[in-house]
Amino acid sequence: MRGRSVVVETALQAQNASEDVDLAYACHPRHKNHFIYTTLSSAPPIYLSACAKIFMTTPRITTLDRGNNGSYSKYISRTENTQNERQKEYVRAVKEVKLDHLFRKPFVCSLEGHDEGTTKLSKSAAEPNVFSSVGYDGSIHVWNINTREKIDTIESKEIDSLNKHTASSSFFDGSLLHSAGNRIIMRNRKYSAAIRNGEEPEAPKETEFTSASSVLDLSDGRGTTFFAATVDGVEMFDTERIRSTSVFRSDRQTRKIVWHPSLNWLVYGLEGTKITGYDTRTAGQTITINANTDFNSLSVDPARKNVFITGLNNGELRTYDTAYIRRAQGAFQTPCAKILRGHASPVLDAQYSPNGKNIVTGSLDRTIRVFKNDIHHTQEHIYYTKRMMCVNAVLCTNDNGYVLSGSTDSALRVWKLDPNRSSKLAVRSEQESRAVGNLLKEKYRDVSELAAIKRHKIIPGALRLKMKDRYEHQQAIARREENRKNNS
Repeated sequence: MRGRSVVVETALQAQNASEDVDLAYACHPRHKNHFIYTTLSSAPPIYLSACAKIFMTTPRITTLDRGNNGSYSKYISRTENTQNERQKEYVRAVKEVKLDHLFRKPFVCSLEGHDEGTTKLSKSAAEPNVFSSVGYDGSIHVWNINTREKIDTIESKEIDSLNKHTASSSFFDGSLLHSAGNRIIMRNRKYSAAIRNGEEPEAPKETEFTSASSVLDLSDGRGTTFFAATVDGVEMFDTERIRSTSVFRSDRQTRKIVWHPSLNWLVYGLEGTKITGYDTRTAGQTITINANTDFNSLSVDPARKNVFITGLNNGELRTYDTAYIRRAQGAFQTPCAKILRGHASPVLDAQYSPNGKNIVTGSLDRTIRVFKNDIHHTQEHIYYTKRMMCVNAVLCTNDNGYVLSGSTDSALRVWKLDPNRSSKLAVRSEQESRAVGNLLKEKYRDVSELAAIKRHKIIPGALRLKMKDRYEHQQAIARREENRKNNS
């Protein structure tokens, strides 16, 4: 904890008091060995003059009260821990972190259905248990994540053989949108009734739309509007019209498109090494982002509407904040806010979890990685199997519990977002033990030994060598840039 400006807020409840007292700890701005101990009320702050003093005054957990909704509220005593009690708490916190590594089981199951690899995954906003997958052969499957079964299939023979590689899918107001060439078909089939009643879905009613050029990606929109990424740019469609109502042309083909759910007038298009934000109200470019390599994916942070993350061909993840922009060449350019590294190959897909607490990525290096979406953006987990090939698409379920991945080996895999979360029902004593263990891990999270154990990841040797080569390559680029600046 020394030298770090970490603020730890803990809700304390005295054993004989009628109301809670909120306390906060923070490093002194000038003296790194001193800490500020203050209440969030009008009381003056108290300065602690030793680093170890913070652990002496850290309250200890006495009981856990289980509420009616199954959540735990912690009651913490004001009594300071003795040296023996502090030692026991610390040893248990270390054991809890080690046991998390031993008993982590991220893999859940594999869904078989595609004959070839998977290129895209999309989920329905109206029906949270439904998602679709698109294969290399152009076939599209609709799945029920609860029963892990297919509920609808569009065979590749229904799609022109020349346009199989450009097939895409998305959901719009509970209906499935899929493309073949320059045709867009809206498949009006209600899957929710079939899921609830266990019956076969009713016969679909299809509506066909026509684009001016080949469709590469689809995205839903607001009201009766949806969007299509085409070879010529971005087209906006209305469900009441067969042809597009607006066309946003670009210099390069738009491979992917993302509609902003909060700023519903904004839609992002990925055009090679450039990301363009289009304003659907004025049909103009409002945001421009350039990079020295291709963008492969984009996902908007659900917690902060101005922030989004992208996956690039150089193996990096870059976050951008559109609140910080500068005017250049007739459009607003947004600089990179943060760079996340770890992948040894291009990042093919990156998605935020629905609650915005995690970032899930899939890469050509055959791994799935989970990052924390906080100040530090630490890499929490790495998922891989020997049979899994490069991961083309990832998707988080709406309950923030699972991750779906599609790879080139034709299998859809289901993973836990938290690998230590048990999928079985636990007795009350086990639940209380886990809750106390989690609180102790949070209490001693800044201790160097626990942080080192938690950072440790078991990685295959071949992948470790690739990551080392990628790191050395990044260092060489940084040195070359530094030399260029010094000698210019």
